[in-house]
Amino acid sequence: MLVLGVAAIVELGSVENRAQYLGTNSVPAAQTIGTIETAAASFRRVASRPTWWWPALVGEIQGETHRTVSVVTDGPRQTEDGAVVVDQTRQAFQEIGAAVTDVAERIDHIATASNEVATVSEQSSASTQQVSAATEETSASAEEITASAQELAATAQSLERLVSQFQL
Repeated sequence: MLVLGVAAIVELGSVENRAQYLGTNSVPAAQTIGTIETAAASFRRVASRPTWWWPALVGEIQGETHRTVSVVTDGPRQTEDGAVVVDQTRQAFQEIGAAVTDVAERIDHIATASNEVATVSEQSSASTQQVSAATEETSASAEEITASAQELAATAQSLERLVSQFQL
């Protein structure tokens, strides 16, 4: 059971690592989306200015466009990586569930064996009590026999004295 407990803890650590990986890869994508929204707001501000700002605006738009293309290109890969992590997490939880079921079955077997041991112990105790009672009866009989033998010996001595008084 200790081995199963250690295995479950190791699997939980693995799940934590996968969750950290998912958070590490998903958060930057969300931040990039925020950057795109900021760039769009900047574009709206700049667009409202006079036309002499337009060359700077075009350069800024090109830079933001390149970053957007990069985010859009990396998005499917990050989504696929996230799906792999989710699948691995699901598999880990299924393995943990199977391990928990196995431990529960083992506990049931142990409980059954414990009940059988208790039954045998009760039977052994009853047998011991019967042997003890038989021993007490044998001891009482032995005491009665000893008392009878002493009484018989005393009777024999009395008879011998009486017979010795007669002469033939």
